[in-house]
Amino acid sequence: MYEANSLSEVIEDVFDIEFDLLILDINMPGSEQLEDFVSQAVKYTKVIIFSEYDKLDPRVENLLKIGADAFLAKSSSQEQVINTLQFLFS
Repeated sequence: MYEANSLSEVIEDVFDIEFDLLILDINMPGSEQLEDFVSQAVKYTKVIIFSEYDKLDPRVENLLKIGADAFLAKSSSQEQVINTLQFLFS
């Protein structure tokens, strides 16, 4: 498990470490580059977008269209989180 405080931190380390999954907060510092990063990261690992936004928010929809594997709202229940992870790794 690895935690970063900004997208630039993630970018610095993501290609040096083999991650099975990235959970990216849509509002993390530096997230204005999130779409570009996700479009590349999905070639190497699974990506979940994490946000207080609704799944129908245009930015969330765009990230899913780019290739993010799933979306989790910050208000997701424990059951929703477990179901999403089970789906991604089944």
